[in-house]
Amino acid sequence: MFQEKFLFNHKRAIDKAKTEYRKYQVKTLSPVEKEYLEMLKGINSKIENEDKK
Repeated sequence: MFQEKFLFNHKRAIDKAKTEYRKYQVKTLSPVEKEYLEMLKGINSKIENEDKK
């Protein structure tokens, strides 16, 4: 009985950790995503500069 309860609590803890990590991932950009956004900003700036000429 103790082992069953332990396994149940362990599974709940793992599920909770996965859920919290997914929430963290949604709020946080990966380095690749940050670089992609910086690249898009640079392209946008170049387009705006070309339009001003």
